[in-house]
Amino acid sequence: MVRVANQKLLDCLASADFGEKAAEIGEKMWSGNLEGSFNENEIAAALEEGNQLRRRKRHYLGAMFYFDGEWYWGLDRLHLLEERLCSLGFGQGVDTDLCVPQPEVDSVSGLNANSVTLEYFPSLRSPYTAVGHGRVMDLVDRSGVQLRIRPVMPMMMRGVSAPIDKQLYIISDSKREAAANNVRFGNFVDPFGEPVKRAFSLYPWVESQGRGGAFITAYLEAAWADGLDIGSDAGLRQIIESIELDWKEALSQFDNDQWERLLDDNVQEMLAEGLWGVPSFRITGGNRDDGFSCWGQDRIWRVEAEISRRVN
Repeated sequence: MVRVANQKLLDCLASADFGEKAAEIGEKMWSGNLEGSFNENEIAAALEEGNQLRRRKRHYLGAMFYFDGEWYWGLDRLHLLEERLCSLGFGQGVDTDLCVPQPEVDSVSGLNANSVTLEYFPSLRSPYTAVGHGRVMDLVDRSGVQLRIRPVMPMMMRGVSAPIDKQLYIISDSKREAAANNVRFGNFVDPFGEPVKRAFSLYPWVESQGRGGAFITAYLEAAWADGLDIGSDAGLRQIIESIELDWKEALSQFDNDQWERLLDDNVQEMLAEGLWGVPSFRITGGNRDDGFSCWGQDRIWRVEAEISRRVN
């Protein structure tokens, strides 16, 4: 059916109503009702032509939209694409309603959600974590949910490779997402390798001092917004002292065997939920027996909706 779908898409590629036909083809394929013939050679040639075009425009994945030098990742970025098109005069007027607006959810502000637990899986090297972290902490403050921070090692330091086009897209997309959410971002020092390990080695101690969330916040701001040399003792000292902890005491915490086990346990829990990237979330408790999990700074709205559903 995938081959048949590709053939049908290829046959109507140049038609003015391609969008409508593509939706119909997709609906039939995913419901198991698509029939027809296909030419394997035609399909292979068309796919290769499309892949070459995508590579020339420096992207690594399908199901993306490209417009005037910018890539837009699926449904989660359609509102940004629509807003840009409208700003250029392609809408029906200044008050054009978006076809795919941001989801509206019941606010958790003022709820007593302390019967709900939010497990939050961040990474210090993740630009998406940096973009979404403030909203996560705001969500916790507004709802009263029980927060459990479960930091994980960055993907590339876990042996998960990322092509250069993916790395470049993530940075540019993070910058665009930060601007859309009024988050400071862009003056960064990539905390890859030892800077991350040294920072994480302090985490069991800062968490025992009740400053785990403040530490993550300060580190992400220093690394991704302030351009602080977080790999140096001076930079790390600035972070520690900014959260009102003692640097001399911190110096005695680097050599411990707790942090690696902690991070490994966290990543195994994350993977067991079918999650792979950061930030990821798991919500349990409240008025429901089942758990819910999702990933992405663009799913924080869904986390809020889930907390609300478990209290109201």
